[in-house]
Amino acid sequence: MTSDYPIAKSETLSLLNEVGSFEFLLSLIIWYELLTEVNIVSKNFQNPNMQLDVLSNMLKGLIVFLEKYRDNGFEKAMETAKQLAIAIEIEPTFNEVRYRK
Repeated sequence: MTSDYPIAKSETLSLLNEVGSFEFLLSLIIWYELLTEVNIVSKNFQNPNMQLDVLSNMLKGLIVFLEKYRDNGFEKAMETAKQLAIAIEIEPTFNEVRYRK
């Protein structure tokens, strides 16, 4: 760090700690999986030549995906996050929250 401002240094270090955490990695994986599926449907909804019955089926498929993801997606994302964390040398555990007394 080359900043002369202590507040900037502190905020930068705090941000680096958060981005390099297992929680952040897990949330990235979950959001990537969810938004990828939603984006496919969204792009088709924006196509003026798309037929309503096809869009209806795509929307139903997205709902099924989200229901399945609700049931078992977190465990799958957790496994992926653990493997990736080990590969990039991040401790695959959640940080313990300290509460003030």
